[in-house]
Amino acid sequence: MKQASNKTRINSSDVRADTQYAIRKLVLSEAEGTQYGKAGLTPLEIPKRASVETQVKQSLTGRLRIRDKKERFLTGLTLLEMVIAMAIMVIVFAAIVPQLRVILNSWDSKAGAAETIQNGRVLIDHLNRNLSAAVQISAVSGSAETDGYIEFEDNDGNTLRYDIADNNYVEFGIVGDLNDLAGPASQLQFTCYDACDLDTPITDVDDIRFVKVETTLTNSAVLGQDKTFTAQAYLRANSSSGGGVPGVFGNENVENKDLWGRNIQFATPATLPEDGTVTSISAYVGGQNKELCYAIYTDSTGEPDTLVVESVAEFSGSPDGHWHEISITPTELSAGTYWLALAFEGNNIYVQQSDRDLGQSRHKGNDAVANGFLSSWGTSDASTTRRLNIYAAYTSSGGGEILP
Repeated sequence: MKQASNKTRINSSDVRADTQYAIRKLVLSEAEGTQYGKAGLTPLEIPKRASVETQVKQSLTGRLRIRDKKERFLTGLTLLEMVIAMAIMVIVFAAIVPQLRVILNSWDSKAGAAETIQNGRVLIDHLNRNLSAAVQISAVSGSAETDGYIEFEDNDGNTLRYDIADNNYVEFGIVGDLNDLAGPASQLQFTCYDACDLDTPITDVDDIRFVKVETTLTNSAVLGQDKTFTAQAYLRANSSSGGGVPGVFGNENVENKDLWGRNIQFATPATLPEDGTVTSISAYVGGQNKELCYAIYTDSTGEPDTLVVESVAEFSGSPDGHWHEISITPTELSAGTYWLALAFEGNNIYVQQSDRDLGQSRHKGNDAVANGFLSSWGTSDASTTRRLNIYAAYTSSGGGEILP
């Protein structure tokens, strides 16, 4: 029985081998004349080659199906989607554009304000310098005219003029050859007084000794604000009506020490050698875009005491050191010792002073630029042995009451 069984298994193996051989032969015969036969593949290599190609075909077919599915989803925007997108953009721009407009207007306003202040500073300094040096006033507009003018003769015999041109710029120069100076301006007003009455405006050119100028420069920015500037000048012109010889008292030296200070008024003593009318005060200062002002105090036992007169506040005209003159209300003083005082706006401005042991100065806490000088000096907060570079201009003698 065992022997018969083994034979049966052997016969089965033979049958399978014969079957496989027959299949291979059949495949080979079918491959003859085909691409496999032409390729020189053996019967054993043909099934492998067919299996590989089948797998490649299935892979490519799957990828094509995936691509077809993706392409079905790649569609364009509908009209509704475009309308919604445009509506969102309109809403965003409607919120942003006004803010941008506010920022631009604010920038223009600040830039215009800076330009206006610069023009005003140049104009006021120009008016002070030229009117104070005038020899003779030849013509001036009425005090109520906002489109005013003034003509005067300088030391070289030229007749000079300030007025507002047709383009709204303040112009200056020799009569008949004027040039734009600063602007645009909406007001240029001259108010003139004689030496003894500073309350009643006059236009008689022979009696004018004091001129107040008020000008308004416009800011062209949308949110810009116009700014008004004032200048005061005591004229040494027409001196025959009052008489007197001009002179100065104080410290005319230019020394090498800077004095800075905020919310402080400074003073240094000066001796007036004769009775006279004080018309202006000058100090050697440096710094720009800041205001300063001057004053005179009486003396009491070597200390500043009572306020006599103070100037208006003006902008310093140059960042470099220079003598800055400000006119004051003409004030008649008797000979003696006085204290010349000054004050600054902020810390970006200074006055020159001497080395130690060359003079005296006193310091008192007070924002005189904003609030005016103290009517009574009181006890000084500090004292030094340095003198300030400051002096006052005056004309000797003259009528009227002399302050003791």
